[in-house]
Amino acid sequence: MDTLSLLIEIHSDMKKKGITSNQVKDKLNVSSGLVSQYFSGATKISFINFVKLVRYVYEEESLVQEYMLRFCEATSKPLNLCIAMEFASSQSNIELLNAVVTRGKSFSSKMVKEWSLHYEFLSERAQGKLVGKELFKTLSKSTIKSTYAEMKVLKSIILMYSFSDMQEFTSLIKTVPYVENKQDVLEDQSEEEPTVESLKAGYFKDACDIRMKELQLVANLMDNNIEIVREIGQGVIQKEISKEFPRFLASIYEFLGISYMFEDVFISQVLVQKAIEILKNENTDRFNDKIEECQQTLDFIQINYEIDLDKINPADLGEKAHLAIKRGNIEEGIQILNDIKKDKGSWTGFQWYYMGLATGEEYYFLQSVLCFEQHGNKFYAQIPKRFIKGYL
Repeated sequence: MDTLSLLIEIHSDMKKKGITSNQVKDKLNVSSGLVSQYFSGATKISFINFVKLVRYVYEEESLVQEYMLRFCEATSKPLNLCIAMEFASSQSNIELLNAVVTRGKSFSSKMVKEWSLHYEFLSERAQGKLVGKELFKTLSKSTIKSTYAEMKVLKSIILMYSFSDMQEFTSLIKTVPYVENKQDVLEDQSEEEPTVESLKAGYFKDACDIRMKELQLVANLMDNNIEIVREIGQGVIQKEISKEFPRFLASIYEFLGISYMFEDVFISQVLVQKAIEILKNENTDRFNDKIEECQQTLDFIQINYEIDLDKINPADLGEKAHLAIKRGNIEEGIQILNDIKKDKGSWTGFQWYYMGLATGEEYYFLQSVLCFEQHGNKFYAQIPKRFIKGYL
């Protein structure tokens, strides 16, 4: 089956639903002549316009998914497969990503093969198979060559993801492109190396731009560069194209919310709640992991400031301990923390802090600060410092 056969099917369903070519033209923001050419086969439709079309014609997510999979199996255009990989990755559509990567690795086009090998890293990361230290090690030892500018940029982004996964924010802040008046190139790279800004305009560039902005925002937040965080965040929010990337847009709202934690807890909550709302409005379970992350952030903020403690039911064990301690159930909180340490072998900076709250002992706050700062997390290190004499 080719893509024209799919379009004939869709055109037939459009007629049954009373959807006109003029309506499709407006939705795709193209001319009526181009729509006619799509359905006649005179012009091959791009992957992104195909996605817009099937999302407009069909309400059922399962049908949209089926058509996207069939399109990627049928298309002969290399660029369609390349853009489909980025779309699938950005939208956390692992089934689609794996299908396109699998086809891409045996495709005749050198470009598609190279892209598929790079997107395999993102697929395995999304599935939890290759995260943090393992991702860094695999990427460092990889013999996969990045000959296309797009893949050079993507490979640098994947490297930054490995630092972010490990919460190695010292490495991340050194690796993300500088903001403001400093040279906007990766550290230790020559000016000839491609940047997001140098990429050709289109979906891939838009996706890489918001990916990079998310990484810049996280790095600068943890480095406690709050003004830069808000400058980046507001810039992303104001762009209409950002709505096409709900997962990344939600991250921007989440970390913007965190940046207000010590100044205005109301604004902080509102922004993190907005992140959750964006993801839930997508009506898909593909973003459940990100919703859980944002909810954990919101739980921390509310527990830390003792807001509606009777209404909070955190899923995270560390936050369960935090909540128990804030409610005055000290022994319960300590027991949870000890269980975590027994299971994981160590505590996070947050969990050292919670033990400090439970016992009042400065030692735990000092360990919390040490844990945060050795990973370059200056922002959260401010919390335990409040309980240490001579720090403030």
